[in-house]
Amino acid sequence: MKLVLAAVLACAACTTLGPMPATTAISAVPAGRPSLSMQGAIVPAFYLSDSAAQHTQGQPTDQLAILLEPDRLLGMPGLVVGIRNFGQATDSVFEPYLGYRAHVSDGVSLAAIGYGTAASASHGGATYSAARLGAELAADVRLLEVGGWVSVHWQVSGALTHLEATGSYCVDPEGAGIDCVNDGTDTRVSGNIDSAFPSGTVQLSLDIGHRPTGIFHDVRLALLASAGNMPVLSFGRDEGTRATYTSWGLSLEFGLGADR
Repeated sequence: MKLVLAAVLACAACTTLGPMPATTAISAVPAGRPSLSMQGAIVPAFYLSDSAAQHTQGQPTDQLAILLEPDRLLGMPGLVVGIRNFGQATDSVFEPYLGYRAHVSDGVSLAAIGYGTAASASHGGATYSAARLGAELAADVRLLEVGGWVSVHWQVSGALTHLEATGSYCVDPEGAGIDCVNDGTDTRVSGNIDSAFPSGTVQLSLDIGHRPTGIFHDVRLALLASAGNMPVLSFGRDEGTRATYTSWGLSLEFGLGADR
């Protein structure tokens, strides 16, 4: 696996590369029947380029996702498979995932999701090539239910993502990433990352229409907030220093499938 760092940032016009979502944003609540869910979201994340910036920070990234729960079609209730696309413009990444989710008691569900991908991009003189492999565990608790059609949920999840990355970019005299000007005065460095980074996410969601029958399965609107660790680079070197970042998100998911 391979994940990198490209960089820039010392001004608002600097390049942003290498989106790293903090969570899959998948609900831990199983459909309990063959189901297909489609999601549009802004998910909490950090960018590899921010690891080389003067001030490390988290920032959300766009995400589109499709999730299939085959259930009895494969004789494996709880199995989920899917793919998501996150990032922006020329730095857009497809990532598949595979997992399992189940009810453990009335109003409580658990999920385990594995994911991984590889990506590369270049912009503003910065380049990166990367791969990531990780897993996420989530627990969902139903806080309130109204009339069997509307419910409020609280979900907590934790993820661990291993990143392997290589890349090159230009730096200022202090070693922070900046856009290259290509006038012969640039100081270019190469860097790499090879480590695992934890993150945690809380999610407050409103579920509408989550019922055991009908081809319409539900609509889920969720607010997300994440915190995690990200690498810190100076002159391309990763000396093991880690920064804590925070980020937020919003997702809208629509599900349909078998009548029962």
